[in-house]
Amino acid sequence: MRLQRQFRDGKCTHMRVVHTGKSPEQNFSQRLVAAGLAEGWLTLAGDTLSMKTDGEPLRYTVKRRPGYWCKSSGDAIPVSAVAWGMLMGGNGQLARAETLAWLASHGKPATDYDLTAAFECVLDPAQHAQHQVEA
Repeated sequence: MRLQRQFRDGKCTHMRVVHTGKSPEQNFSQRLVAAGLAEGWLTLAGDTLSMKTDGEPLRYTVKRRPGYWCKSSGDAIPVSAVAWGMLMGGNGQLARAETLAWLASHGKPATDYDLTAAFECVLDPAQHAQHQVEA
């Protein structure tokens, strides 16, 4: 994917779409999403992340948000805000303990989890077809 930030008065207002890559799948960092929401060129409503562009907004379905996920069931594993904040600060002991407790309470092995720090998304298929890189 290649986008170019468009600015007005020193603030990013939207993106110009150069192409959306070869795959409709795209990961967005928490930092990028937070900045886009604060600046107004991204919106997040339910499981839809929309990006303002110089044309029609790009619409992504959010498949997984940042957090812990059970590999075998696909369920989000709840961790407290305190544990998540500590993890983002570099200390993951509490988040791991909460994750292991959840897995044990659901009869899952201690290795049955993934951790993602990104918003894992898929672009609307019609929009990807319109903007994708030619193979």
